Amino acid sequence: MFQSPTHLPQLLPPLPLGGVVVIAGTADRLALPHAPEQAAAAAERLLDALRRALPTTPIVVVGPLPERAQAEGAADTRAEVQTLRTRLRAAAAQRGLAFVDAAQDPLVDEQFRLRRECSVDEVHLSPMGYAHLARMISAVEGPVGALLKP
Repeated sequence: MFQSPTHLPQLLPPLPLGGVVVIAGTADRLALPHAPEQAAAAAERLLDALRRALPTTPIVVVGPLPERAQAEGAADTRAEVQTLRTRLRAAAAQRGLAFVDAAQDPLVDEQFRLRRECSVDEVHLSPMGYAHLARMISAVEGPVGALLKP
């Protein structure tokens, strides 16, 4: 998880970037006591730092996906993912960045779980999952959508 804008220059490559895709994950959800609020605050710091470092580079924020396995506390997981998604959508809009809601078909099933065929381990996307996500990003109008078009 991104903690400090001072680390950003070390993370960026020295070459000009055609664009940046920021993907929110849920892997640390169980380790953090207030995950949606902490994750949203960290994401806002990251987005501010990215915009300062790359003022003209297209940036897209991809909302978090649910996990495939959500046995215990599934309702809490869905609420946390939705809270984080809402905060990230607002943060992207406030900064003039594009937002892609990945927690929808074809990546997510009707029980709000990551589809089995889109995941390698019930948390991370498979090649098929990344192909679906790339299509979602390329559907965004303007320079962000052009990032992943052939």
